[in-house]
Amino acid sequence: RMKKFIVVALVALACVFGYFHFAKADEVLLKKADYISVIIDQSGSMYMKDKCHKETKMAVAKKAVANVVKNVPSLGYDTRLSLASKDVELVNAKFDKEVLLSKVAKVKEEGAIFGKFTNLETALSKECSLDVKARKSAVILVTDGDWNQGKNPVERVKELYAKKDCVVHVISLADTPEGEKTIAEIAALNDKTIVVNACSLLEEKTAKEFAEYVFYGNYTPVEVFFAFDSAVIPSGELVKIAKFKEMELLYDKVIVEGCACVTGDETYNKVLSTKRAKTVAKAVDTEDFYGAGECTKYGEKKFNRHAKIILK
Repeated sequence: RMKKFIVVALVALACVFGYFHFAKADEVLLKKADYISVIIDQSGSMYMKDKCHKETKMAVAKKAVANVVKNVPSLGYDTRLSLASKDVELVNAKFDKEVLLSKVAKVKEEGAIFGKFTNLETALSKECSLDVKARKSAVILVTDGDWNQGKNPVERVKELYAKKDCVVHVISLADTPEGEKTIAEIAALNDKTIVVNACSLLEEKTAKEFAEYVFYGNYTPVEVFFAFDSAVIPSGELVKIAKFKEMELLYDKVIVEGCACVTGDETYNKVLSTKRAKTVAKAVDTEDFYGAGECTKYGEKKFNRHAKIILK
């Protein structure tokens, strides 16, 4: 059975002290992948009428892709937009929302249905051969899953996984058992794969959720709190560091800022804040840290005794 669309929200790194109303002024958007490839199936079956609408599946696919693109922030992705089954490349450049939307809009919504063979794996084969210098990649297949020529696309996805650090997601227009089976087999190859019905992406909320799941995430600097006059990380705070290390957002630099409250003299607090920063920096494997000295950001002194993990 086709994997259901699951919206995965980033889990907030909650303060163990229960102080949840801190301002998020330092929140930043970070990429989940450096390279994004969108492959739109151009087989004959995609020019058949969609069951939910009085238009072709290709027309629905175009609207779904456009809605997702509109919700993607400009974070410097390398992007590729192509059409299967002959791998017609429309875009291969840095992410430019207007260019992508323009190219998607020009894709023909009607075409030959019968006698047009479906070689869905051709575009996937091209992905396998591309020399993509990215830490992580995401491939979005926009397809009804039907194919009747060439190799099984599922095998090409397996090959792609063997060559690159990537996840293949599917915007589905499947309306046959064969198409659903193909998409379900692709989804089963990776537990991070998300399959979403194209019709649901016509809704703004779902399109935004899909874009966030695939393209980006929100990061609020993690604050590790310390006991009075201490630079030892409390056991209760170690879970924050563990969650930070498991986070899948991409970043170029980790900086740790140490802070102390105003109790004690300024010189002592500068030393203490540096020690706190160094302790957390070691825990997250970075050598980029500094002590900011006294902090008065929070009304309660105990919350100013922290080290903040900043990503850039």
